[in-house]
Amino acid sequence: MSTPPPGLPGPAEPPQPGAPGAAAGAPVKKPVAAIWVGAVLAVLGTVAAIVSVVLIASAAIEATSAPSMSVPGTNTYTLEAGTYNVYENVGTSSGFGTNETSILLKDITVTAPSGTSLTVSPVAGNETLSDNTGTYVAVGRFTAATSGAYTVQIASSASTTARSAKVGPTLNRVATDVVKWVLLMLGGGALAVVGVIVLIIGMVRRSRATRANRPGPGGYGPPGYGPPGYGQPAYGQPGYAPPGYGAPGYAPGPGGQPGFGGPAGSPPGAAPAGPDGQPGFGPGPGSPPASPPTPPRDPWAP
Repeated sequence: MSTPPPGLPGPAEPPQPGAPGAAAGAPVKKPVAAIWVGAVLAVLGTVAAIVSVVLIASAAIEATSAPSMSVPGTNTYTLEAGTYNVYENVGTSSGFGTNETSILLKDITVTAPSGTSLTVSPVAGNETLSDNTGTYVAVGRFTAATSGAYTVQIASSASTTARSAKVGPTLNRVATDVVKWVLLMLGGGALAVVGVIVLIIGMVRRSRATRANRPGPGGYGPPGYGPPGYGQPAYGQPGYAPPGYGAPGYAPGPGGQPGFGGPAGSPPGAAPAGPDGQPGFGPGPGSPPASPPTPPRDPWAP
């Protein structure tokens, strides 16, 4: 392909990949899976945290919400399988009574839904509950093997001073449940945070992929719009004219008029210099007139 003369534009270069107007390559894949995974983790973590908070509150309510019963007296409690205490009301800190109990183990009878009498064992340590009716101290413990209605009967002896009692879960069971639900809450919160982070990353990558797949301004469509070059240039082949511009012996003079004579310092009658500085040909100024050319001889003349 010929090189155009200096100062004239050549053929246009095709757009480079990635430049505005360049043809787009393979579309960038959007991270849909990351968005779904992040959303699922965030939802599951949030649900787990909410459920754990509800269960913690439920465990605390269960410990104090059981109805009280009169002493002496009988009451039926609907219980889940687990270990329970019989609590005696010993009064309040601002009113009567202390943490000293008066109900004896032999005065407590617990009957299972099947009609079987359960063993009531002593409580190791001091377990107390408080509500708006007073402070309750555990005086006996039994285990419910199955869920159902359990009948609790408390008799009165000569030493009994208690006026009321209630049945509730052991503090050890409450503490175990609370710790379990707190761990679940923390795990759910961490899972939700991870899910939100993954979701944000997926959305950012999706936005970038959308921008990358969007055609640039002035796009030309897919590659292959023709071979480079647009025909042979109409400038001629390299070298645009032979050296010299006019008849030998004529050099341009001042004002653009043809000048005569050789270079400065040439003897009279020297030929003028050509435009490229080479010696010219023909008579110079001060030379005698040239003789007219001899006409050609007629070959048929006698």
